[in-house]
Amino acid sequence: MLDVSSNSGGHWATGTEQLGVTSVSIALLVCTSFLLVMGRSTSRRKMTGSENTKCRGRSIPGPRGLPIFGNIFQLGDKIHETFMKLAEDYGDVFQIYIASRRVVVLNGANAIQQALIRQAVDFAGRPELPSMLVMDKVTSRGLSFASYDQKWRIHRKISETALRHFTSGSQVSNLEEKVMMEVQTLIKFWTNNNSDVDMMINPETSLQLSVSNVLSSFLVSRRHELDDPKLLNLLQLQMTFQEVCSTANMVDFMPWVLNFAPKILNKFEQFLESFKSCFKEDMSNHLEDHQPGAENDIMDYMLTLTEKMDSNDLLKVGLTPENILTSVYDFYGAASDTVPATIMWLLSYMVIHPDIQDRVHEELDSVFGSSYRAPNLEDRSRLPFTLAVIAEAQRHSSVVPMTIPHSTTCDTILKGGYDMEIPKDTVVFVNLYSVHYDKNVYKDPEKFLPERFLASDGSLDKEKTSQLVAFGVGRRRCLGSEIARVELFLYFATLMQHFHFSCPEGEKVSLEGRPGLVTKPDLTNMRIRSRCCAPKF
Repeated sequence: MLDVSSNSGGHWATGTEQLGVTSVSIALLVCTSFLLVMGRSTSRRKMTGSENTKCRGRSIPGPRGLPIFGNIFQLGDKIHETFMKLAEDYGDVFQIYIASRRVVVLNGANAIQQALIRQAVDFAGRPELPSMLVMDKVTSRGLSFASYDQKWRIHRKISETALRHFTSGSQVSNLEEKVMMEVQTLIKFWTNNNSDVDMMINPETSLQLSVSNVLSSFLVSRRHELDDPKLLNLLQLQMTFQEVCSTANMVDFMPWVLNFAPKILNKFEQFLESFKSCFKEDMSNHLEDHQPGAENDIMDYMLTLTEKMDSNDLLKVGLTPENILTSVYDFYGAASDTVPATIMWLLSYMVIHPDIQDRVHEELDSVFGSSYRAPNLEDRSRLPFTLAVIAEAQRHSSVVPMTIPHSTTCDTILKGGYDMEIPKDTVVFVNLYSVHYDKNVYKDPEKFLPERFLASDGSLDKEKTSQLVAFGVGRRRCLGSEIARVELFLYFATLMQHFHFSCPEGEKVSLEGRPGLVTKPDLTNMRIRSRCCAPKF
């Protein structure tokens, strides 16, 4: 029997928040795109004074805002960096107002761990926003944006158990095989099956499709060709989602807008219907064709897990088989955005830092030599510098700088030396970027230095890598982080074994990145040149 009585543990790994989410997922987009859109359309203004909220604990400081708009005009185009600057004036915990809505912002490892791990239940909620009513109507909230309650805990447990079943223990070799098949297919796609190339490519779309195929094979026992129109359509929907939902988020923070434009959420609803239709056939087939005890893929296994549970208990909390399968939205969002973005950053860093690229090549050659063998997971212990490069890329790029916004589930006082009272249903922003750029932890955090993750003997410093929060923190941590780690290593090591990467002559790669909910590098075209020691597929 599946045990659903215990709470979801803070050490669980994926949507990500971030696949560790989020990932790039609908929930993250819905929650924060309004802030980004408003930030881009306005200039930075100087903070004027502070506003304190009196409470039983210490008052929570923050910058003074404007009537109606609050602090919107002070956020800038990179709110995570703005929050770090505000933390210098107001401390790691401060408040802002988005329109008339109060938001508490958490910066730094101590404040974030205190809230999301030590006081996990108090900060495990999700904000109740008007756009979520639309999601309830069309797709349900899945896991990413559902309220923290018994229904969520059971749903999370089922999803996590199913995912772990296919990605741990004896199944790790199967995961490795599927990932390597997709990496090899991607290389053949880039080179048009030629073993010796020196050419220009635009890798972003094909890389996203390739990584998406890994999870698709586990979810629904099916993969797509990299030029499959259905998969390309799904990717296009994701790429346009931020624009579509920005108007919906105006309603979330300024609901009075509906008085002037009552149909403003219609476009958002139409988008969700299109997104849902991409998975309708697979979900219907699994519900109709599922055989008791089947474990063909994640969807099948989730249905099998529900069979082992008391159906009355599921109905009491409002969980149906259809609801449970909505986890596919969370899984897919994480798989097709955050991991490809991190790999793109890795390739960008190699182009910008050819000396580091040379060191990775040297390490790979020292392990594989002229054996022409492709990397596997057992090789990780022999490739510490390669792993350090991956860790530094996760830190430096911080592809998901903010988690999906949280909310407090009760009136609470943030402890750990803060002693600040935060009322129930307060929106809480968690700035993961601030952890990765903490000058007290990382010397010269703006520099790309893989050596910071190596011990004095040259081995990987696992204590330091454990401080990374690329997959989120606490009970809502990204579900697919273990898959992500496998993908990052196998994709990066294999691509580096095959190619030397550089930018087109006369062009430079910027580290600014493209602002968005998932920060992506500004690298669109790159030159790949085959290496002589690459294995033949």
